[in-house]
Amino acid sequence: MRRPNAVRADDGWIMAYAEDAIRNPSDLVILDAQDVGGNSMAGVRQPVRAPLISPGSWMPPPLSVRRKR
Repeated sequence: MRRPNAVRADDGWIMAYAEDAIRNPSDLVILDAQDVGGNSMAGVRQPVRAPLISPGSWMPPPLSVRRKR
């Protein structure tokens, strides 16, 4: 998520699921995009384990869109 009025691409937050293999349920963590290796800014403990799959996928546009005419 971008901060309001952000100028740089990394000016915001990253939200991701983190798996705890010992406790089993997952946590939703919020990280500062400029310091992803630092401590999480916030977290939400989930009551169950969230499946660690991407909720979407990226595909390149069809060739007809990529070609310059």
